[in-house]
Amino acid sequence: MQVIISGRHVIVTEQMRAHFEEKIASMLENKAIKVSNVRGVLSVEKGRHQAELIVSAKSHSFEAQTETYDMYEAMDSVVDKIDSQIRKYIDRQQEHHRNGSLKEEELEMAANNEAEADVE
Repeated sequence: MQVIISGRHVIVTEQMRAHFEEKIASMLENKAIKVSNVRGVLSVEKGRHQAELIVSAKSHSFEAQTETYDMYEAMDSVVDKIDSQIRKYIDRQQEHHRNGSLKEEELEMAANNEAEADVE
């Protein structure tokens, strides 16, 4: 996984980079998707701190951005937004249906009950 963190009108310090990378790594460690590229852009405009995050997976790309008055709060918020998007995506991809229909299961249970009654 390639992580690129850049700054627009702001110098990205090692502390900011480490904090952002730590948040991203902890968010992605338990996910069932393969992430190929993560790009973060931090910027400052008239006292407003903006954070943008783009996560590229094998079959989908997730994007989010946020704006606050604190850079660390902006980084945390944008990672939370991406986490929410990824959880929704994974949930949509999972199969939530049963293997058979309820009627088939009821008929199978009835047949098993009759077979047990005949044995006795």
